[in-house]
Amino acid sequence: MTQVLLFCIHQMYTEPCVSPSVLMYTEPCVSPSVLIVVLTSVRARSLQRLLSSLAAADYGCAQVDLKIYVDAPKDERTATQVLQTLEVITRFVWDQGAFDVVRRLAHAGLSQSWFETVYYSSKEYVAIFEDDMEVSPHFYKLFEFIHMNGAVAGSTNTGFCLHPNDWEVAIPKICDDKTHSKYLYLSPEPCNWGPIWKQEEWRKYLDWVIANRVREPTFKPYVSEDIAYNYNRYLHEGKDVQSSWVWRFNHDFSKQQLRYTFKTCDVGYENEVFLAINHKEPGEHYQRKEDLDNDPSLLEFDLGKSMRNLASENGAFVPQAFNKYAKNVTSLISVRGRTRPISARGTWGTCLWLFVVLVVLACASNHVEAVPGFGVRRRLHG
Repeated sequence: MTQVLLFCIHQMYTEPCVSPSVLMYTEPCVSPSVLIVVLTSVRARSLQRLLSSLAAADYGCAQVDLKIYVDAPKDERTATQVLQTLEVITRFVWDQGAFDVVRRLAHAGLSQSWFETVYYSSKEYVAIFEDDMEVSPHFYKLFEFIHMNGAVAGSTNTGFCLHPNDWEVAIPKICDDKTHSKYLYLSPEPCNWGPIWKQEEWRKYLDWVIANRVREPTFKPYVSEDIAYNYNRYLHEGKDVQSSWVWRFNHDFSKQQLRYTFKTCDVGYENEVFLAINHKEPGEHYQRKEDLDNDPSLLEFDLGKSMRNLASENGAFVPQAFNKYAKNVTSLISVRGRTRPISARGTWGTCLWLFVVLVVLACASNHVEAVPGFGVRRRLHG
């Protein structure tokens, strides 16, 4: 007690007194540090929704910096929309770490916006979010839990994907192998929304993109057609996406990203866990809003249950390894849209749309014709 008192008397003339016992037992924060990069332009309401969800998330003691890149408008018609986006940003308060905004002078487009984001960061991870995303309040805490247990480690693993399961590239899940997790697996499929890159892997990826662009300004990252899925088609059609670049990079350098699915191998999950959703609103990707796996209620789940289940198995945090690229396999996405099962929380509008399609197809045949009131009757021949 005397030593503490003497310490405090000395501190009176230097700085506020803190007991040595407090100094001795205060541990530094060991949570993974993250730089969140947000790409935005003309969707002010979308950005407001994303920023609100980021501010509501639980980061604990972690240092999480936020940097927003605002693309310039394409034309005078969209200039007012960019100003509305800037108004949203200037009203926003971020107190989890540093906050920075970069405004472009010329329109870059989507893929170029990805390529010209931050090159180097002192943070362990770089998360890149487009503005029509929304994150779960638990997204960081579950990512932190997975990181702290070593699941994101490994030289072939570039990071972690916030959206669950497969989107375009189907990876077979082995549910009864006790040597690895039944919830975590590695996949070379690009994380279309919510990628959290290891900082050093993000830098390697950008180095590769820039080297190819410098060597050949018109370079496009085509792959062999037998493993192309839709990635070559996106390039051929001139779509402004960066997923084809990540697909080629992952293939050439044998890289994968950690992904998750709780529902696939666990009957205890009626609905999938979503750490992030994409509202798929009109922009560079979508001509009109697509209602698929983007109900905000999907972001609500029992964090404690998910953590317990992750840690309960033998090989709990050992992800299922990626074996090899399947040849000549059809993408989970058809030419006209998604073909994977619709979320159990889908809208009645989707069901009605499917019903109408079935009726139209039936009426198009030579066997039935429509009857008022949504009915159909068999056509009489002869």
